[in-house]
Amino acid sequence: MRRKLPLTLEEIATGVEKQIKIRRLASCGECEGSGAKGGPSQLNTCITCNGSGEERRVRQTALGQFVSVSECSRCDGEGQTIEDKCPECRGQGRKEAQSTIKINVPAGVEDGMTINLRGQGHAGIRGGRAGDLRIEVREKAHDYFIRRGSDLIYNLEISFSDAALGADIEVPTLTGRASVTIDPGTQSGKVLRMRGKGLGQLQSSRIGDQLIRVHVWTPQNLSDSDKDLLEKLRESSASNTPKQGKGKSFFSKVKDAFV
Repeated sequence: MRRKLPLTLEEIATGVEKQIKIRRLASCGECEGSGAKGGPSQLNTCITCNGSGEERRVRQTALGQFVSVSECSRCDGEGQTIEDKCPECRGQGRKEAQSTIKINVPAGVEDGMTINLRGQGHAGIRGGRAGDLRIEVREKAHDYFIRRGSDLIYNLEISFSDAALGADIEVPTLTGRASVTIDPGTQSGKVLRMRGKGLGQLQSSRIGDQLIRVHVWTPQNLSDSDKDLLEKLRESSASNTPKQGKGKSFFSKVKDAFV
């Protein structure tokens, strides 16, 4: 049987123990999983296959003797028969019940990965081997981060003045807030790297990084004084684009205007 397990990035980063409630076919306590009224002692050896669970048929032909083997039709291959079925499970040896399952999730799992819990699925018929429970990891969307393998991407919006002059800005990480330095003249689209602030890798000691993608925010509602200042900056830098490489850059002039 399969179940989905939603996990946050914080849980994936450190690993976590989770408990889930499931409904599954569990071994019948009344008959101890045998399906027989009174328990396993009331099971009888099949008289057709003598307990082997197989029927052998021998056929003589002109080419010789042929032996065919098939599942016993009397006991359905189980080797045992039941005279009186358990009234609780109707001879199946199992019935539906709710169970609480503990799951140890290792750090670094990825969306879609499967954790296999042996013997935690449906109980087998009449004491047969229990099946497995397969847990599919489903990674929850995060408010701030986008995952790329073991790295995390964070989109940071900064003001025009912080991009021009530089600044120290606090950003969220999975373990709390941390400061990142914006160099003077930082362009929109620049990617900063915070090493060791990402996710661990499954069965590895390596930890990924947090990548900060910078977006310079352009103001939409400017005061008259702001417009005058920007007009002066535009006029002073109109003939000094980065391609020409002469004199002070545009961001240097912005910095001079603010300090």
